[in-house]
Amino acid sequence: ADSESVGAAAWQVLLGAVIDSLVEAPLGRDLAARYLALRGTSQEALLDALLDVALAPEPPQDAIVNADAVRAAVREGLRRTGLTLRVQLGSNAERWQWGRLHPLHFEAFGWPARAWPGVADEPSWPYGGDGVTVAAGEYDAASPYAVRVVSAYRLLVDLASPGVALSALVPGATEHASDPLRMEGVERWLAGRPGVLATQRFLVEDGARARLILEPQR
Repeated sequence: ADSESVGAAAWQVLLGAVIDSLVEAPLGRDLAARYLALRGTSQEALLDALLDVALAPEPPQDAIVNADAVRAAVREGLRRTGLTLRVQLGSNAERWQWGRLHPLHFEAFGWPARAWPGVADEPSWPYGGDGVTVAAGEYDAASPYAVRVVSAYRLLVDLASPGVALSALVPGATEHASDPLRMEGVERWLAGRPGVLATQRFLVEDGARARLILEPQR
């Protein structure tokens, strides 16, 4: 499900369309939307569960879906997928890339956005992955397909030489909008190229850019 994948874009749109069709009928539009928006709700796991019920050799009498409903949902989902991709990404199918539908935008944690002038103009990046891939890129089904969960911190340690590790933290070590290093490392993180994390004192001092001294108020 990398950001350049056309197949990933088609699958994610189809998945959402099929789930909408299968869940909206028994729950209603509003309740279905609220359920799918719950954090931790996996569309893939939900589809597996619905298919287990619909395609069981002896489905229960009160099953909310059946095989005919699944077939109808897939047919309608394929039609909706083609329409959605054309409307959102244009008529050129080669440009139906998952990352163009699935942008990554970093938001402030614990700070009001209004306190940061220009925060709305910060960049976004095409991003791959989804809620079940190793490189996580979970999105909210209620407002597709903007990324809401990623593996923001990555750490690689050689236990035979733990003094020097590889590390990546995005968007950066600080969230303050005026800090010039706030977005440091995003491009490296996106490319899978972490930086060196030194823990030995002489390595830390050798690579330091500045020294911060904290003194108690007297």
